[in-house]
Parts: sequence; C-alpha cells; structure tokens
Amino acid sequence: MPIAVMRMHNHGQAALHSHDFHELVLITGGAGQHITAGGAYPLKIGDVFLIRGSTRHGYAETDNLDLVNILFNPRQARLPLAELDLGSVPGYHALFKIEPRLRQTGRDGLRLGLTAAQLELAAAIVGDLEAELQARRPGGRFMACGHLMRLIGFLSRCYSALQERRATPVLGISRALSHIEQHYAEPLTVAQLARVAGMSESTFMRRFRDAVGRAPVDTLVHTRIARACERLRHDDDLKLAAIADACGFADASYFSRLFRRVMGCTPRAYRALAAAPLR
Repeated sequence: MPIAVMRMHNHGQAALHSHDFHELVLITGGAGQHITAGGAYPLKIGDVFLIRGSTRHGYAETDNLDLVNILFNPRQARLPLAELDLGSVPGYHALFKIEPRLRQTGRDGLRLGLTAAQLELAAAIVGDLEAELQARRPGGRFMACGHLMRLIGFLSRCYSALQERRATPVLGISRALSHIEQHYAEPLTVAQLARVAGMSESTFMRRFRDAVGRAPVDTLVHTRIARACERLRHDDDLKLAAIADACGFADASYFSRLFRRVMGCTPRAYRALAAAPLR
C-alpha cells in the first residue's frame, strides 16, 4: 500500500535524515523544532507541513511532541490531483508546493496552523484513513486514496482561509498559481498575475521565481502543456489545432514546438505512445 499512517507519541530528537516518500505531518501535542537544511522552525499544536521525499530533515528540542505522519508515495498512489480542480485552491499550492521549497532554502513562509476545531476535523479524516488501511478489505486502496484526497482538500481550504486574515507573499503567489490553473487558456500577462498576487510586477517576478523555481511565463507554458497532455491522452478524436486552441496556444505550429521542448517529443508521438497497449 503506497499510503501509511504513523502516530508518534513523545517524539524525541532525530538527526537529519530523508525518505523516498512524502510525509504530511500534523502536530497534535507538545512542542519542538523541525530541522531542515535551510534552518530550524518552531512547532506547536495544530501545525501542518509537508516533507517532500528525499528532503533531509529532523527534530530537536522536543517537549512531549506528539505528531501524526501520513506517508505516501505520490507516484504509486496515483492521486488524480492535477486532473481535478484542486489547483484552483490557493492553499494547495501554498502547502504542497511553495512552503516545502521555501523551507529548504531557509526562507520560512506562513505555516498552516489549524484551529482546535479544524484539527479535530483533520484528525477524524486521518482516523477514517487509518481504519481503512487496517481493515485490509477489497477496495481498500481506492478508499484510502479517497480519504487522503479528502484530507489534502480540507487542509488546502484551511490554508486558503488564512488569506482572509493575513496577506502574505506565499498566499499571493498561491493565488497567482490558482489563477493560472483556472485561466490558462486565456492570454494572461505578468501584469495581470501581479495584480492577482497583490504585488508590483518586479516584486512578483522575484518572489514567484523564489517560490516556484521558474518564471511566471514558464509556469503558464508548463501548465498549458500539462493540460494538452491530458487531452491527448483522453480525447482521441480532437485534432491538434483544436487542442492547441483549447489550451491557450493560438498557433498549432508554435504549440508543437513548445510541446517538443517541454516533453521531448511531438504531440502526435505523445498521443501514439499514450494509446499504445501495455506489454
């Protein structure tokens, strides 16, 4: 099973280490510090954060620290997050993409801290996930993935709710990413995205690259290509020109050139490969 739940009571100090799976961590009691290559960050009840696979991390100065680790391999679990509309939730980008990257580079952002009521609801979802994993019934993997997706969606919405109380660069960039996800087929500009983020263009460009690892225009191109890949896999009857237009490319030839640059093959070759029977 590519998903597991571990409950750690009175967690002690732990030296820097890494795994080949992601860890979604909920702090349920006590205090301590989370250590990464970028620095040390204080922990309190209700804190939630993601540790990406291969990220070196540890714990220090723990004091009755209780936590729940949801371990999952995103490739093996095959959660259809990109195919659904979770990208329209700014908190998803903040919690699962931007925050982990910033912590690795020593720039901590606004960490998600759940209220007591939110933590209780999150714990209930984790309980459902844990019960399903322990039952080992037919369809268990399907149900476990469903509970994990519920948890990811709930936490993402909780993070988005923070923007109603606090304006932060992380949430500003997250809003821009969500805007790209929702409006990728439209002729977006950096100026428009900067307004969505609530920043000047120069500040937006700098903070976006720091948070995401690429420029806004490159992110828009990669998002359009990802959506084109979905259509190539699932819409066999659509012509390439129609797919290009639906994904924000006004010119089919330009679409093909960008597709080859990003994916390493032409759209036709990608469609043929996706349609080929597994051996």
